[in-house]
Amino acid sequence: MSTDNPFKLPQFSTVFELKEAELQRKREIIFIGSCADRTTHQEYIAKHREMFMLEYSIAVQNVELDRLKELAESEERKLNIAEQCLEQDAALFDEFLKDNDKSSIEAITKPRFLP
Repeated sequence: MSTDNPFKLPQFSTVFELKEAELQRKREIIFIGSCADRTTHQEYIAKHREMFMLEYSIAVQNVELDRLKELAESEERKLNIAEQCLEQDAALFDEFLKDNDKSSIEAITKPRFLP
């Protein structure tokens, strides 16, 4: 039987150096991973913030459009009412002019009696 050990044991001083190097590699991996995670979380939050702002902007624009449509409809109703009143006034004025013409014609054709 052979007494040669297939595993080589490092010297006592290098064991700590190897252990420290391994811990340093793990810390670097964790640090790199945490930076990547933090960046992705920040990007995620930024994207959601941007989406919220866009949705909010669209909602505000829709409310403003609805308000302007209602205002336009209200002004159109007022304009229609004013147009009807103007047509009625024009018809009344035409009637007044006809009556005035009749009365002036009657005044001209009616004989005048002097006292």
